[in-house]
Amino acid sequence: MKKMIKKILIILTVTTFVLAGCRNNGSDSEKTPDSSATKYVATLKQQAHEPFSSAYSDGLNEYGLNVLNLLNDGNNVCISPASLELALLMTTEGAQGETRDELLNALSMSGMSSEEIQEASRQLMWRLNQNGMQTGNSIWLQNDFPFDQGYLDICTEAFMSDMFLVDFEKDADATKNDINTWTSEKTNERIPKIIDSPLDPMTRLVLVNAVFFLGEWETPFKPDNTYEEAFHGHSAESETEFMHAKFYTSYYASEDFSLISLPFDSPDEKEDNTFEMAFILPDEDSNIEELIANLSGGKFDSAINASTYEETKIALPKFEFDYATGMVGPMQDLGASQAFTDAAEFDVMTGSPNDLFVSEILHKTYIRVDEEGAEAAAATAVIIGTTAMPIEEEFKVFTADRPFIFAIYDRLDNTILFIGIVSDLG
Repeated sequence: MKKMIKKILIILTVTTFVLAGCRNNGSDSEKTPDSSATKYVATLKQQAHEPFSSAYSDGLNEYGLNVLNLLNDGNNVCISPASLELALLMTTEGAQGETRDELLNALSMSGMSSEEIQEASRQLMWRLNQNGMQTGNSIWLQNDFPFDQGYLDICTEAFMSDMFLVDFEKDADATKNDINTWTSEKTNERIPKIIDSPLDPMTRLVLVNAVFFLGEWETPFKPDNTYEEAFHGHSAESETEFMHAKFYTSYYASEDFSLISLPFDSPDEKEDNTFEMAFILPDEDSNIEELIANLSGGKFDSAINASTYEETKIALPKFEFDYATGMVGPMQDLGASQAFTDAAEFDVMTGSPNDLFVSEILHKTYIRVDEEGAEAAAATAVIIGTTAMPIEEEFKVFTADRPFIFAIYDRLDNTILFIGIVSDLG
């Protein structure tokens, strides 16, 4: 029988994109990753840079599009499916029974075994620490709560998570500040605080993921070609700075939407940078909701694979915004309900029945796109405009002057790392 007073489990994800520089955070180990250590700093372990299984890549993309659809309310949206999956899969590895099944189904990972999830997560952690991308996980444990060593090993080894023993009961405020400081450092201060409200003293575990990206375009836009034009937003029209250029890039068009993909330059000349950013514009007679449906079910992957290298006349708005959302509601809408009730089964975390349940899932992001590159994760507002052009010249036109979707993805297997909607600007 579950006790009336429940122990609280909180999941946090932080996502940040930055374009213009790069900073490496060194990792070292302090003590051993066991329940008696007060602090353990994970060491990043090299993994093979190879395509994920289709079950993992397709599942991550589908989950991201499902969440984007649920959060689409006519405003700008920004999420990181990669950040959410890492934090929530780390949580799911501590669940069993119906709780685990519901979480995996909501995350579009129901066909994967625990071993497959852990192996893919190792690869994702390595991938998200290359070419200007940085990520880290951390778990914050109540110091006198009996967590199982096997579960802690999964967190520190498969998810390469830092670990901290803290005291939520006696000093929840100081712990909140420590978590916010860790998050701020991991995101280059783009997310200065992931937790705003006081932590409940009954909290027993907080899991955090932070992602930071800083990338420059392979072909930057010239500032001299940036000038104001009208952006026809969801709620209002505004004058916004648009970047203009004409060069060869990946281009795709169907009767429902058009897409361009801009590659990021490699920080290391010896390594190929497979990160790119797609801008996806619905047909003028369509909308964002229909566009999300037209990208779901593997169609984003198909569109990227079907794109061709074309000379394209591009007009993209510069944009920058923050985004924050709770994720309990969306997870419940996707079918995960038991994890948030007193029927939750997180027994794997302690090796025996316990009273843990998820009380909050917080997600914050930041995105900025300018002439040099991109910093963030989220956007909506793209319009394809027709411009008079000489008949003898043949080139594609991509004008994002109305709501659009953007996605930062890895062309190795088209896994979406950040996705968002730009609905209004100005």
